[in-house]
Amino acid sequence: MRFFGQKDERGPASRQGGQILLVVVLAAVISLTVGLSVASRVVTNTKVATDEADSQKALSAAEAGIDQLVKDKTKTNSSISFGNNSSVIANNIALSSAQLPVNGGNVIAQDDGADIWLSTYPNYTNQWTGNLKIYWTDNSTTDCTKNAALEIVLIAGAVANPDMDRYVYDSCGTRRTSNHFTNPTTLIPAKTILGKKYTHSVFIPVFAPNSTPGIIARVIPLYANTSVAIEGYIPNSTVTTKILPAQGSIIDSTGIAGNATRKVRVFQGYPKLPAEYFPYSLFLP
Repeated sequence: MRFFGQKDERGPASRQGGQILLVVVLAAVISLTVGLSVASRVVTNTKVATDEADSQKALSAAEAGIDQLVKDKTKTNSSISFGNNSSVIANNIALSSAQLPVNGGNVIAQDDGADIWLSTYPNYTNQWTGNLKIYWTDNSTTDCTKNAALEIVLIAGAVANPDMDRYVYDSCGTRRTSNHFTNPTTLIPAKTILGKKYTHSVFIPVFAPNSTPGIIARVIPLYANTSVAIEGYIPNSTVTTKILPAQGSIIDSTGIAGNATRKVRVFQGYPKLPAEYFPYSLFLP
């Protein structure tokens, strides 16, 4: 006990020892903090590396599922477990609905064209009849000459002796004065199909007395590229929809490895018919 007025009898060595103890404690705290930080970073880096490896394994597994169903067209699903602790579940689903994108929703190149199946591939059976609505998009809202016109070739009737009808549409008034194409319906607001907006549409009758039953149609963008979608209706109707024949298939594949899941979706369309099947095209590529 120390009383007021008394001298501190602790010597310099005692005070120096207390300071050394304080320095040692501070050094230990700093070392512990640095050690914990390094350990935490090592754990984080290890987890990131593991997650990246699992993600790559899952992606490889998903791609393997796609390959499996593409090679074996008789299968509609596939489930595989691999030796690297990864697995895959894949399904092949026919793309058939009353409302469908053409060419899998991908842009159709100018003067190229894409097929719309109005019968069952590959034997042309179960021929479809109805009112076929075709949509396409604009590339520019200010210069119509940058937008596509559309040529539609319809093959219908008896498979052994089919008929061919041609339709041409152009929303650009500047070009219509010289090409004399028909003006399509401009959609305000635009029609949205599977997240994509379409600005023009036309109805193509695939029923008697016009042409029946359908076999196949081809849409050919002219002057520019465009995206195309279709919608089926019962004959003489613009209200009651009708399921269209399958236009190909969608393969969904999910790969799993550890905590990682990767999904891959592929559109597999039917083989495109040769151009010779559609003679006398207005504009040949």
